[in-house]
Amino acid sequence: MEGRRTYAALMAFTGGLIGPPNASLHHGGSLADTPALFSSGDPDPHVPWQRVEESARELEPMGVQVQLIRHPDRPHTILQTEIDTARGIILHQLRPNGFGSPDWPNRSKICE
Repeated sequence: MEGRRTYAALMAFTGGLIGPPNASLHHGGSLADTPALFSSGDPDPHVPWQRVEESARELEPMGVQVQLIRHPDRPHTILQTEIDTARGIILHQLRPNGFGSPDWPNRSKICE
């Protein structure tokens, strides 16, 4: 489709859509066929888990397949397991059947 951009993946390590609390996070457009990883500690001093979840809910209607991973009591850092998960998503995208195949990860999980 002319003018349509596609992305291999979206990765947010302790991140979410930017805006003040209670602001509309609505974005138009399509990010169809884009997998996303939102992985964060909870609680986090900079990005509340609620904002991570709100960001995921905002992107899903745009066609994004979001994987949420919450790490209870993890400090504001990035874990090797998060890097490994992101690497796996990118490598999965490079496979011939790629995104949307039956082995795509579950939507969310909590790491103990």
